[in-house]
Amino acid sequence: MIPTSGAPRPIAARARKPGLDLTPAKAGRASLILLGLLTLALSSAEASTRSRALTRQGYSEAYELNFPESTAIFAEARRADPADPAPVRAIAAVTWMQILFAQGVATFEAFQGDASGDSVQRPTADHSLTTRFLTSAQEAIRLAEQQVAATPADADALYQLGAGTGLLALYRATVEGRTWAGFVEGRRAVRLMERVRQHQKDHREAALILGMYRYAVSILSWPKRMLASAAGMPGDRSGGIALLESAAALPAETATDASLLLFIVYNREGRHAEALRHLRQLRERHPGNRLLVLNAAAMALVTSDPAAAADTITTGLAAQPNFHEPRVLGERAMWYYIRGAARVTLNDVRAADDLRQALVSGPRDWIRARTHLELARLALLSGDQRQAKLELEAAERYGRLGADNGTVERAKQLWRERLPAGRTLRGGAL
Repeated sequence: MIPTSGAPRPIAARARKPGLDLTPAKAGRASLILLGLLTLALSSAEASTRSRALTRQGYSEAYELNFPESTAIFAEARRADPADPAPVRAIAAVTWMQILFAQGVATFEAFQGDASGDSVQRPTADHSLTTRFLTSAQEAIRLAEQQVAATPADADALYQLGAGTGLLALYRATVEGRTWAGFVEGRRAVRLMERVRQHQKDHREAALILGMYRYAVSILSWPKRMLASAAGMPGDRSGGIALLESAAALPAETATDASLLLFIVYNREGRHAEALRHLRQLRERHPGNRLLVLNAAAMALVTSDPAAAADTITTGLAAQPNFHEPRVLGERAMWYYIRGAARVTLNDVRAADDLRQALVSGPRDWIRARTHLELARLALLSGDQRQAKLELEAAERYGRLGADNGTVERAKQLWRERLPAGRTLRGGAL
């Protein structure tokens, strides 16, 4: 679904390419180290009796996007064992996802683009959420450090410390937008997970962070790959993917997390069949997660199946008409944009209504830019070059605001290649 670095890689399509470069480079740079879209767990590896059982139950609720219920269960788990870092870290993880959703991270498209940016401006996060995250994450690390101090060779204690440290590093990269700082801080998490694997070679859960970082480093620019390697974090594209596949295999508690990561990674690599395999598994495990439906529609658009994209959105809108909890910034606009773009390709007269609905549904700038690009296509199909020019100018303007360089370039190209009034391309598609 994305390039190794720099501009997003083109994806083959039919007469037109609505699915190309579906994410602004800015979002990709800010989110690359996350590489996961709904990843919550960095799950507990081994037992702490009732505390761990409740923590697993809380994650099950979180994967269905029932965040208040999951947080309540985590609080109960914490009361069951105040010394266990796992439920405290779980509270931080769910809070982190609430922050990312509020910043508009909802689909795999938010993880495309240039992997080499150092600092990216992010939407301001709610202070109460950031405070809850930092308090919980730091407490989880403190508790894990106490366990490691008491039992330095215990694999679960090392895992808990590595997972807590890794979560904090991901927060730095995603919420704070400091990608390279996240890599630097992630060194400790990687080293801890390597120690876990030294004690238990088949420790699948530890493979999640190791695989994520090895892949993420492999797609950095050459100078930063060298710096990361010198810091003890070498890149390894195929090895990283293999580790993620290990972490995704049931009964590993990281199975859902790793599948989400692999869905994104395989899209980035253009291995769409494998990405769809993981997405199908995720939808079967978590049928109440509406964002998996949204991603299925976005995936269909990328793989040039506009009919499936439109049908998936229609079904999803009928099942989830409000999308109040959890709140995802600009989400409703994403749903209507995807269906509108699909319907433009299908020559469906309802495309314009969907695209206009996207514009009045609070879209992020990059979605607004793409919506105007689709409206320009419709204007050109109808022979209205004046309206097409206005839409393309808007697409360029909002594309720049949203750091969506691909849409800016496509808007320029579409105007250069515009057809004389009254003509359409073969099949009526642009």
